Amino acid sequence: MLSLMAIRIPIDPVIFEVGGVEVTWHGLFAALGVLAGVAVAARFARRAGFSDDHIYNTALALVVGGIIGARALFVLENLDQFRDDPGRIFALNAGGISIYGALIGGSLGAWIYTLLARVPNKWRVADVAAMGAIVGMAVGRIGDIINGEHFAEATSLPWGVRYT
Repeated sequence: MLSLMAIRIPIDPVIFEVGGVEVTWHGLFAALGVLAGVAVAARFARRAGFSDDHIYNTALALVVGGIIGARALFVLENLDQFRDDPGRIFALNAGGISIYGALIGGSLGAWIYTLLARVPNKWRVADVAAMGAIVGMAVGRIGDIINGEHFAEATSLPWGVRYT
């Protein structure tokens, strides 16, 4: 009876495949998280008086820096996996990213853009980006839950999550 209270997630992590490329829930929600984060940050940035050019150029620099940082930190943390075949470093479709690397790389990308473009009030840019990052990470984590990633200790409690 208590097991009826458990949350069951009977979803295949792969939504569909196109030309040998798998589209996963993790990837879908990561992309939706980026879009949601940029939308929220853009809304706050407009209220703070930033131009649309600066908003979307900063977002682009942040996303590119985030992707590079996410992969770079994963590679650094797992160097032994890449020693024999360094070309795998660029195989993003094989998986392996780090949220901390994304945050660091994204922050650096945005900071570099604001310096080069002479965006006024750089610390306000960081405040606005933080609001978007919170929303983006929350949306992105939905894909992690569907995939069964980042779980904690196994539990037999009735409100636990069961992946089937």
